[in-house]
Amino acid sequence: MSNNKVVAVSLNRTATQSTSAFLEKLGYKTIHWIGQEFENSEINSFDREKLFSLVHDAELKYDAFSDLPFNYMYKYFDKHYDTKFILIKRPVDEWISSIRKLYSLDSIVNNKSEFDIFEKEMFWRHMNSTPKNILECSDQDLEVFYNSYHLEIDRYFENKDNLLTLEMSDPDKGQKICLFLNTEIRNDFENIDYWRRFS
Repeated sequence: MSNNKVVAVSLNRTATQSTSAFLEKLGYKTIHWIGQEFENSEINSFDREKLFSLVHDAELKYDAFSDLPFNYMYKYFDKHYDTKFILIKRPVDEWISSIRKLYSLDSIVNNKSEFDIFEKEMFWRHMNSTPKNILECSDQDLEVFYNSYHLEIDRYFENKDNLLTLEMSDPDKGQKICLFLNTEIRNDFENIDYWRRFS
């Protein structure tokens, strides 16, 4: 097990799949969201203890992590490992539109009607309410969540040098990630979106 980790703290719908794919190109053993470790339909049949035991198993198996629940576990990774963090952002209105589309497709493809445990932990922590799903969130709720999530990250890493922040629209994301991680320089950061096939 390597003590050097890379964690993308970006929210879902901010190039998390693309980041994972790029890190794989750089030689990292990468996991994009914990659901890779089991069938999507199983997540609501596991209790919290079982789910987080799977997270711990993944933590030992992989070098690089993105999406839920790893993105909001940055304090844990910073404490226990020599970790570098990558944050990719996009305009909040674009993110709201994209996240609504994601959950709409997820409800159709996976018959999903409510947030799973990791989504609840992430969303509820930064909201003044406890919505069961995205339909119960107003655009204002999502904007508050988005801003609060990033403000917490900004404050935590304010005096640290192990966070790289990028805009999703930056054409040189790949090169900047390579420089940050001190790897071979390449700039073939591709836009990968599993959900595009369903839209």
